[in-house]
Amino acid sequence: MAGLLIAWVIGTFLYFKIVIDWAFDADIMISAAVLIAILEGISTIFIGALHAIQLLNYDWTIGSIFTGFRTTVRKTVLILVATMLFNIICARLIIFGFSRELNREIQNFCKTGCLVHGTILKFSLIIIIPLLLHYAVVVAGTYRTAKQGDR
Repeated sequence: MAGLLIAWVIGTFLYFKIVIDWAFDADIMISAAVLIAILEGISTIFIGALHAIQLLNYDWTIGSIFTGFRTTVRKTVLILVATMLFNIICARLIIFGFSRELNREIQNFCKTGCLVHGTILKFSLIIIIPLLLHYAVVVAGTYRTAKQGDR
């Protein structure tokens, strides 16, 4: 499990370094990309553990599921959204502290007078994609495992 998490953090670091450098004119500092990847790794553990706790309603001995797929996702989606917002805010603060040029580029959305601007939306999307991908893998894998136990 530790090896998988380390691989996830390294992959997330490479994702942030490559995608942010590609999406914006300014580069992200390596230290900022590492810190954001660690934040995503911690969030990944949190979301995975939360989903596992929601699936404790399932009887392990006979393999019957007391909660359905939609019910389980509905229970965890609010926490997922809160975690995504937390990650966006923390990543923005990390960039504010570590990547001066990238901070100026992202901050340009404030100068246009528009609250919803493409730059901040692009940044938010880049930050939440790894967490959404991991959540989908955890939900699908857990549900598949539960269904196999149902047979």
